[in-house]
Amino acid sequence: MNSADAPADAGNTADADAPPIAHGEAAADPRDQLAKLRRELPARVELAEGNYQKAVDASHALMTDFEEAHRLRVQFKEECLPPEQRIEWMKKLTRPGPRRKPASRRSNRRKR
Repeated sequence: MNSADAPADAGNTADADAPPIAHGEAAADPRDQLAKLRRELPARVELAEGNYQKAVDASHALMTDFEEAHRLRVQFKEECLPPEQRIEWMKKLTRPGPRRKPASRRSNRRKR
């Protein structure tokens, strides 16, 4: 890569062809990273697709159970759950779950 092709944020053009240094070690070759991602992404998409379907199925089952509970409550002329319980459940359902930190390879991405 010559300096005319270098991104504006490339810094010192004297070492433009040298791999970036991160914490005293050379960063992975971007072509190797791309090849690795191309190998890994199909399996990761499959996993995400499976997780998504499980979440959809669990949500459907939950809504079905809520509807059945409501139907039975009306049939038996039962009182609603206490507001505190309903609020607690709604908070649990609307709050994002625990997120795992992304793998360290994300720290190698360039900021735009």
